This record gives sequence, structure tokens and C-alpha cells, in this order.
Amino acid sequence: MRTRLAKLATIFAVGTILLTGCVAKPNEESTHKAKTSGCLITSASELPGTPDRQLAADLVEAQVVYGLKVREVTISSGENLMPRLLKELQAGCVFMVASNPKYLDSLASFARLHPKMLVLFFGSQIAIEDQPTNFRWLADDISSAAKLAGFAASELSDSVTLYLQPKYWLVKEMEAGFRAGVKEYSRISGRSTAITVRKINTANELKAKLQEVVEPSVITLFASRSIWDGIEDYSNLTVIGSNLQLGKTLRKIDAKVVGSVERNSRLVVLRAVASLLARKFNTDPVYRIPNALEKGLVQYRTAEPASTELAEYRQRLISELNK
Repeated sequence: MRTRLAKLATIFAVGTILLTGCVAKPNEESTHKAKTSGCLITSASELPGTPDRQLAADLVEAQVVYGLKVREVTISSGENLMPRLLKELQAGCVFMVASNPKYLDSLASFARLHPKMLVLFFGSQIAIEDQPTNFRWLADDISSAAKLAGFAASELSDSVTLYLQPKYWLVKEMEAGFRAGVKEYSRISGRSTAITVRKINTANELKAKLQEVVEPSVITLFASRSIWDGIEDYSNLTVIGSNLQLGKTLRKIDAKVVGSVERNSRLVVLRAVASLLARKFNTDPVYRIPNALEKGLVQYRTAEPASTELAEYRQRLISELNK
């Protein structure tokens, strides 16, 4: 079985292939020290569906654009985090990126102790008074993106099946959001949509559940990529997914996939690296993005242009969140 580090290396390799042809090459002479690196801080017991896959892709792009080395730092269960962070900083990791709530307080404390480095954290909550000036915080509002997916599924059919992997990150919030989106479509259209929810843990379980589906059908699948293999034999499905990085990877996404609940931290990560290399570690006031949907940090990405009704629903959600 491949280690998490090996899997991340595969992501990096794919991202580099994708980006080499469309991004200008960095200057031949780097303006930063050779060992300067950005690190994705992850847990050995990470759940599928976290922002980490997107953050890894963002670091790949930073590597291509700025020549910054990137690597993963995997924290073992029970490991003392602060000494490990110090070790990685001494090895050149001056940009640390993470999303695991278990590491939030420690990373904030570490950033405060080491003002000549930068931390970017995606998700959870940190009070403004607890946030150091060299700590950038981004909200994760995947529930709002799931609302858009529920609305979009209802546009396609008056009967949808939602398949959930119980260990998927924030899956309960995603289910609640999806149901809210379905309800909103019913409210504005006057047509009710029936929702069937199925729990699946493996690709084989998904295949078994799909035998109950009468094609053509609309299904939504919030699950890790390994489970997606279960849809291969079903050609007449219309599928909505999550964290597929739709249109951004070399993975062949079948034409049956019409949309995906996504995170989009790309520009924030690139800007953070640019600030880091310009030695602008600190911000005043502190850098915070609390409105993830409005800023595009979370989104429902579609293969085709979204409907006018879906775009209007997004604006309503943004207005409600800003109240």
C-alpha cells in the first residue's frame, strides 16, 4: 500500500504536467534560499474529503510558478506537534499549510513564536484576537456548496439518490446542505423532489446499491475517489460529486459527471507564497476570509454553464451569510 507521502507525490507529478504548458517558467535565478519550502501538514489518520487534496494541488502550482520546494509533513498519532514543527522550520519549511482542526491552536502558537515564517489554515474557527499577524485563515463552508449541489440535482430530476461515505469529512453538514438545496428548489419551482439516502463504505457497496437504481437516474456521490470506481458499469447515470477537481486533473471524469462540490484556495495560496518570498510575513489587520462562498473558496463547479436559477440561489445564500 502506498504511503500518504507517495500519494501526494503522485498528485504533485500530475499537477506539474498540467501546469507546465500553461504557466510561465520561473526565473532561472531564484531570489530565495535553496532549501525554502512549503509544507502541507497532515495527519496519518486523515479522513477523505478534507481540503488537503486541493491544498496539495495549490502547492504544486506554487512550485511551478515560484520555484518553491513543496513536501508533505505527516504527523503520527500521539506525536508532539510543536517540536516537529520546529524541526521542519529548521529544515527550510517557512510556509506551512494545514486544515486539520487538531493542529489549529498549535500552528497559531507556533506562528506567534516564529514571526519570520507564514502559516495558512483552511477551515475550523479562530478568534481574531488569537490570530497572529503571520497566520492566514480561510473559512471552509462546504455546506453552502452542497446546497448548490442539491438545487442543481433537483433541476435535473424529481427523484435523486444521495450516496454518502460515513467517514467522509463534514459529511453530515454536506447532507444537511444538500437537503436544504433540494428544499429551496421545491420552494421556487413548486415541484417537489424525492431524496433517497444510501450509506456506502466501498466501491463494491456502491455497485450493489446501484443495482437498485433504474436508469436513467440522477445520483449524488459524496465519497472518496476509490469508491467512484463503483459507477463504471452504469452508462445512463447523471452524477454530481465532490472534491473531483473537475477539469483540473488528468483523471478521466466520465461525461456522466455534471458537477462537483469543490474548494478553491488556489489564488490565496499563490498570493501567500508571493508575500512570503517578498518577506512580507505579517499583515495588519490580520488576513481573514470568513465568507467562503462569496470569495469562491467553496463552490459548486459545473461541466456546463450553471442555470440562471442556480446562480440566483448562490447570490441569495451569499446575502444570507453576510447578514
